[in-house]
Amino acid sequence: MTARAAFDRCGIARQNREQKEVEGRGKGHLRSRIMEAKIRTLQRCLDCINKVIRNANDILCDISQPSVCSEVLLSSQGTAYISGVTEVYRVAKRVEGGIKARGISDEMLQQSLRDIEIAWNNLQAFLSFSPPVLRMLPSESTFDCSGETAMAGSENAQAESCGVCLLSILPGFNGLKHAENLLTYQGGHFHASCANLWLNCVDSNLPALTVSPQTSVDSKPPAVTEPNGTAADSNLLPFTVPPQNRNDPNFKSLPIATSP
Repeated sequence: MTARAAFDRCGIARQNREQKEVEGRGKGHLRSRIMEAKIRTLQRCLDCINKVIRNANDILCDISQPSVCSEVLLSSQGTAYISGVTEVYRVAKRVEGGIKARGISDEMLQQSLRDIEIAWNNLQAFLSFSPPVLRMLPSESTFDCSGETAMAGSENAQAESCGVCLLSILPGFNGLKHAENLLTYQGGHFHASCANLWLNCVDSNLPALTVSPQTSVDSKPPAVTEPNGTAADSNLLPFTVPPQNRNDPNFKSLPIATSP
């Protein structure tokens, strides 16, 4: 091999190494942006869940007499209200499972989960004024998604995940030990209660937190418009559910905005 050929060969090898380094940095940057988008959306969801449960606590706290509190809770409107708040808490537990399944580490998310747990425990204390209503609450085991958390790490499960909580919507991976209707819209998949919570309390645009396996390093993720009107550089895919979909039985409005 001539000196010239050896020099050219070394140059090609160096270019290949540099190209791989650039590709590696590009993939790392893309993964970072995707993770930031996931955390931002999950935080919005948890903030609204915490607000809903704290609002329920405030409503019951304003009722000074236990007998009146019990009467309100036992009314049809009161039981429907508590049922809606319970479904909101169920979504929180599903989001917690999705965070664990994806290995997302963020202190603000963890603090929000702790705050939600405190608010939920306080609500149960108020419900003790009406034992019949307290007994109507689902058992703690129905909120457990630890088994589904482990399953959700598989490649197929990640490809078929709820756009809100990140847990799988595949048959047998329903996110919680609880029967759940599933919805699909423009390629996004959702547990019905996750979609209900998002549309009623967070935003009129449903998020899609799953990432297409075809996403390339060189492709630029679509801009996402945040509630304040600014474009966020993320990999979320926003879409709006048409009004007629809101009338679907699976999109029944949760009774969480008004006092019982």
